[in-house]
Amino acid sequence: MTGPKAYLIYSSSVAAGAQSGIEECKYQFAWDRWNCPERTLQLSSHSGLRSDWTPPSTGSSTTGSSLSDSGPSSPVWSIHFNRILFSRLESQYNRTFLSRLQIPFPPNYPPPGVSLSAGFPSPANRETAFVHAISSAGVMYTLTRNCSLGDFDNCGCDDSRNGQLGGQGWLWGGCSDNVGFGEAISKQFVDALETGQDARAAMNLHNNEAGRKAVKSTMKRTCKCHGVSGSCTTQTCWLQLPEFREVGYYLKEKYHKALKVDLLQGAGNSAASRGAIAETFSSISKKELVHLEDSPDYCLENKTLGLLGTEGRECLKRGKTLSKWEKRSCKRLCGDCGLVVEERRADMVSSCNCKFHWCCAVKCEQCRKTVTKYFCVKKEKRERSGGGIPRKKETKLRKKF
Repeated sequence: MTGPKAYLIYSSSVAAGAQSGIEECKYQFAWDRWNCPERTLQLSSHSGLRSDWTPPSTGSSTTGSSLSDSGPSSPVWSIHFNRILFSRLESQYNRTFLSRLQIPFPPNYPPPGVSLSAGFPSPANRETAFVHAISSAGVMYTLTRNCSLGDFDNCGCDDSRNGQLGGQGWLWGGCSDNVGFGEAISKQFVDALETGQDARAAMNLHNNEAGRKAVKSTMKRTCKCHGVSGSCTTQTCWLQLPEFREVGYYLKEKYHKALKVDLLQGAGNSAASRGAIAETFSSISKKELVHLEDSPDYCLENKTLGLLGTEGRECLKRGKTLSKWEKRSCKRLCGDCGLVVEERRADMVSSCNCKFHWCCAVKCEQCRKTVTKYFCVKKEKRERSGGGIPRKKETKLRKKF
């Protein structure tokens, strides 16, 4: 399928998939020093389309199409992505034709006096590598899922291997999720944002592919038994998408093992440079994340990169369901960054003792509960406020952390 119709059919899934990738990024890094801050989430090409402009606080939002700007409350990444997608449509089809398709233009697009290539460049570090990978994975995952749900007329089950021997005692059959379709369409949308031929563009494309490989690598085989009285003489099996959370865990492991490629200095657009870049990246497994720069110190505030530091961040200390990583968050975010842990108590009001009354209402009581939370603060700031943890308790916390 070609032309504007193809873009319109898949654009909702692409935008939703990209946003699901960003939400997963926030979950995976919730208790890390870098916690997927909104301002850095701009999946875009190295050469442009990187704007830190946000919609005005007033003005109506446009509805009726996934291509429209959904207003100030929308996640920054989705707004950028929709503008990128729209700019691609506009570059191929004139406004008159698009208006006949009833595609609303984003309000104030582009913003007065601001170009889409303005703003700060995102660093080519391992965090940016993860953002590209998880976003690309989200787009492929959602397209594949929507295909399986019958949302697209031109897509269905992947039955290309049905009837073939898959392994001892089982055959391919059933309705496998069509990851081939999701992969192909996601490439058209996500990879097309990369128009450069330098090392940064190669890095982004490599990490986009790593995200798609992650979806494939986490697919699960589901089988059904066949035979007399359920004897399971043979089985037919098919592949299904996992929960997207598993893709997130898979890519978080890849993030920790990301490979640094030393091509940033002097890697330009000459034929020789492009050849060296292509040769270097082709020697690295497509499943691995790659980066060109070292990460900054996320303990510290860096306005240029849009980093807030860890001062004021909440950390976790107690809880039966906490993982080891979460339990050590106070040390990681506070102690190791030269900050101290401040204990704060607050009253929370919630509904409780709810009862159903015939017919037909549910009535609840309002219960108050005091909760304790922990935050990273500078030592001198806590001393000036006169609050925080008592000295004896602080000594215990220091020993523990």
